[in-house]
Amino acid sequence: MDYSELEALTGLRYDAANRIMYGTYNGYKVIVYLYPTPYRLTFSVTNGGALQKDMFKDIDKKAVTFAGCQYFRLTVSCKSGLRQAKNNEYLISGLNYMTDYLSSHGFDNCSEMDGTPGETGVYYAAGAVRLLSQQDYERLAKNVAQQAEAEQQVKENIPMGTLGAVIGSLVGVAAIILLDRIGFIAAIGGTIMSYCAVFGYEKLGKKLSTTSKWIILAVIILMVVFANHLCWAISAYLQLKETYIVSFTQILDNLGDLLSSNELWGRYFLNLGMIMVFTLLGGFPLLNRSVNSVIDSKKAYVIQPAPAAEYDYGRYDVQ
Repeated sequence: MDYSELEALTGLRYDAANRIMYGTYNGYKVIVYLYPTPYRLTFSVTNGGALQKDMFKDIDKKAVTFAGCQYFRLTVSCKSGLRQAKNNEYLISGLNYMTDYLSSHGFDNCSEMDGTPGETGVYYAAGAVRLLSQQDYERLAKNVAQQAEAEQQVKENIPMGTLGAVIGSLVGVAAIILLDRIGFIAAIGGTIMSYCAVFGYEKLGKKLSTTSKWIILAVIILMVVFANHLCWAISAYLQLKETYIVSFTQILDNLGDLLSSNELWGRYFLNLGMIMVFTLLGGFPLLNRSVNSVIDSKKAYVIQPAPAAEYDYGRYDVQ
């Protein structure tokens, strides 16, 4: 959507990446969340202490709806329309109403970290948008820098991580064998294997990375092949021990010959293919999300000022 008209009317700056607008309106620093509708307005204010819900019980619900408050952060929702033009109109009305309300009730801008009244700015911090004083920003930036440095000092141990993935995937192997024996779709165990392999790698390898994702995937594929082979060996052993004096080790060593003599290789690979497909369908998205969530967590170490709005804007009345 084009928010240039709304920028011109309010003086707020549009941030397409975060789907917000922000700046100063009628003397109050505000963040406008544009998605999902209805638009939401967030302020960081105080009138001498932390905010309480009953402070806003007299808000006119025909203008805005109280959405919640936490410490010094207040959020209200504007009315919602079917068209952007109507939502823009409701946004301006909501901005007018709330800034008048805050002013008439003695609320001042404050840093959302400690509630100190005074000038605040809009900052991107740990994947969120926050209203902070310059002092709180500098303090938070220092803490974040220290956390990032500590994180960087943790080195990924690929050999130990691979061992952890193998150990973890053995749980999946056991699940596949158990499910196969009781007649369930053994491929369900593939998802269990993926989860345990990721867990094992992270525990012993200390970190997850893009490289570790492919290592874990390779381990999972190999362990699925191993699990399928064990399933067939167990099945053959349970059948043959009723007639012959054999050990499981003998069956395992000669499984290839047994499959060839009974023309079972087709069924063997069909079963392997089914387990592999279902494992990759269920397990790879889980693996991808797990690794990406760790990589994306690096955003927690990003803190920077949001680019300033072009100018502070006073009250604008909808015509």
